[in-house]
Amino acid sequence: MVWPASRCVLLDPGVPDYVFSIDQTKQGWASIDLKKKRYQGCGRYGPLLAESVKLYARLAEEHPALSRLAVCADKNIIRDIVAEELKKKQAFKVADLPIRAIEFGNVDEISGVTARVEVADKNLMVLSLSFVFTSSKLKHYLLYDAIHASMSMIPIPNWKPRFPKETPASFCHHVKFTSSSHAFRADLTKGVLCCRIKDLMDSFFVHFDFIELPPGCKSDALDDSDTGPAEMFRTMGCGTGDLIKFVSISFDDSVPEDDIR
Repeated sequence: MVWPASRCVLLDPGVPDYVFSIDQTKQGWASIDLKKKRYQGCGRYGPLLAESVKLYARLAEEHPALSRLAVCADKNIIRDIVAEELKKKQAFKVADLPIRAIEFGNVDEISGVTARVEVADKNLMVLSLSFVFTSSKLKHYLLYDAIHASMSMIPIPNWKPRFPKETPASFCHHVKFTSSSHAFRADLTKGVLCCRIKDLMDSFFVHFDFIELPPGCKSDALDDSDTGPAEMFRTMGCGTGDLIKFVSISFDDSVPEDDIR
């Protein structure tokens, strides 16, 4: 049975290994339909790494917020890659993939892949993903498009951010989302950092712009031990067209003074 990922509502960003960390006897787990798998810039083993990945979902119909997502990697594919790379190492040849110092016989005994949901909306999920048998520095973005039931995998670029001088010294990444061709990271008490998605993929230095919250919306009363996390009172995301939605419930300093009654 196959579930569309667009029906998932995820509160837990952690994505466990389906084989090692999930009780598969529980009802509701099913594979997510992937009609197309693409890879870009993943090196020689890119097609195999992308092909090895499979996503699973467990939808909680009555309580959607309890839905779960899991991932696994095909051990046969991983075993073949590791065996080939170890042969190169023994022959003192240049490796195509940085293999961790693990015994080949233990490949079946370790979790093949770990992941975390970075961005999710109705039709798109972006996961950061690592293959356990490779170097910890080698990570990937996995993009799932629910409309086309397609998955794309690219290595996470090693870029360096350049922030404008007006960026606050302390900036919390409460919310992350995309809108049009830009990516946003919002501090719900101060403002938003944004950059072009294209720059994240093909630039070494990524320039960010800082957008302050509307007048009167900055707040130092949130995110402390008395009030709790800012996400309890505020949220932000993409709206219709190029609009960005900023929602704040009435709570002392959490809304503009003019709006307090």
